[in-house]
Amino acid sequence: MFPINVFFLILRTLIVTVQAKADVPPPPEPEPIEIIELPLPPVVSAIEGSCTSEVDPLGTGCILQRGGLVQAGSFLPDGKHVIARVNYTGAAATPDPASIYAGDQIILIKADGASFPNGSPFKCITCGVPQGNAQGNAEALDYPQAFRDGRRILAGTNIIDCGEFDLVSDECSPASTFIYPIRWNTTVDGSGEGGSLRELRLHPDNLHIGFNSFAYTAGKLNQYAYTGQLTFNSAPDRWRFTKNRQSDKSTKSAKSAKPAKPIK
Repeated sequence: MFPINVFFLILRTLIVTVQAKADVPPPPEPEPIEIIELPLPPVVSAIEGSCTSEVDPLGTGCILQRGGLVQAGSFLPDGKHVIARVNYTGAAATPDPASIYAGDQIILIKADGASFPNGSPFKCITCGVPQGNAQGNAEALDYPQAFRDGRRILAGTNIIDCGEFDLVSDECSPASTFIYPIRWNTTVDGSGEGGSLRELRLHPDNLHIGFNSFAYTAGKLNQYAYTGQLTFNSAPDRWRFTKNRQSDKSTKSAKSAKPAKPIK
């Protein structure tokens, strides 16, 4: 015979379930989502000089058809510009002014349909930066992220800095742009090559950066996560970490620690 207490338990469960469903409000009305395709430089082959005035009448560079857009980055704080990493190609040889549009570069793209003063919807930030303004910088410009001041970009293990000028302004020219490397000291006296930084992410406070690094510990390959506080060192010109914290994977909490020996 079916126990009476089991019957009432099932009945109570059904009543609670019905009441719970009755308390759930209806979903909101669907909201429209607009997808906007951002403009990019014209595409050409990798042949030198293929980016002609017919293809690129504004003289602001061409990119590869395949692999031309390397990565899309974040919005600038104004919400009207998007950072992108592109691979320029087809530029004429020096001393042509357009020869600066070559290789791996960081550009800004207008996201509101507007144009820069030269009529182009995009602006290259790193093109033509003098070598003296980029001493010791790393070649990779991956995961470009904007600082909240609208004047700096984190790209790879570099900080692209336009000083007192906004990145979108005409005053932010190649001559006023600096590309500073980020150094991670792994010795007490700061000697040696320093640690290898991977997958850098800018903290919302714009003072700290999260990153990870491969390391050999006890004969095994490991990967550790860190948070470092940035400080600018003017001699030589570069950013470095004054404090860093290593993540403990077993507890998923950050702890002050001596960094594991990184792989160089």
